[in-house]
Amino acid sequence: MSNPSITIEQAELEMILLQIDADSMSSSDLYVWLQQSGLSPELACKLHNLVDKTKEIGGQVISIGKIILIKIIEFAKKIKILQLE
Repeated sequence: MSNPSITIEQAELEMILLQIDADSMSSSDLYVWLQQSGLSPELACKLHNLVDKTKEIGGQVISIGKIILIKIIEFAKKIKILQLE
């Protein structure tokens, strides 16, 4: 089994693309999706709190919490555990 690796440039490009996705989604849209997903209101609120988490990476401020939340939603949609459209 090989160990796939990417270059620094590829990683930077991937991070830029993830940030673009995060910037294209509003916090309120994410909250509505969470509320309509069938999750308890408490869990939806706790997950939505991720939206405000940021991290400076390579001199850029990255919306890491929002990226993680978007990936959680994408994963849940893919395996059909949430009722998101």
